Amino acid sequence: MFQKMKVWKNEVVLWNSVIEQYPKSQFAKEKKRQAIQLHKEQILKRFGDETPNVIFTSKSIDIGIANANKQNVRFEFKNSGNAPLIISNVSASCGCTSTDWTNSPVLPNKTGEINVTINFENIKGYFSKSIIVRFNNCNEPFKLTVKGKVQNQI
Repeated sequence: MFQKMKVWKNEVVLWNSVIEQYPKSQFAKEKKRQAIQLHKEQILKRFGDETPNVIFTSKSIDIGIANANKQNVRFEFKNSGNAPLIISNVSASCGCTSTDWTNSPVLPNKTGEINVTINFENIKGYFSKSIIVRFNNCNEPFKLTVKGKVQNQI
């Protein structure tokens, strides 16, 4: 099992590096998604009927006044269940918001994170951005929110 996990991590790292070089490559994104899905299925088979449970530290973050062109925000969560918790998908409400998250399964009583970067280049005044997160144990997605105000640039 550990050998399979090492191979899986190497494959995900490979596709991440391809995506960094070619961010619009749908082929690379699909290959990464397939590698992650295969690993998730292997982990879930190992734990059988046990279930994970997700608890977010916060589902909404107010960053206040943003003076920079970009802002990074981190949402932390804990798996309080008795089986691995797996993020199946994270999507942002618009193109100015990008995400990165814990790709490996979050084991029971361990934590994971979702990192959000907002580019304020075309945003003025108050804003609210939504991030939708889906996990392997939930039919309903979680909605995370980042809000604040972009200071007018002179």
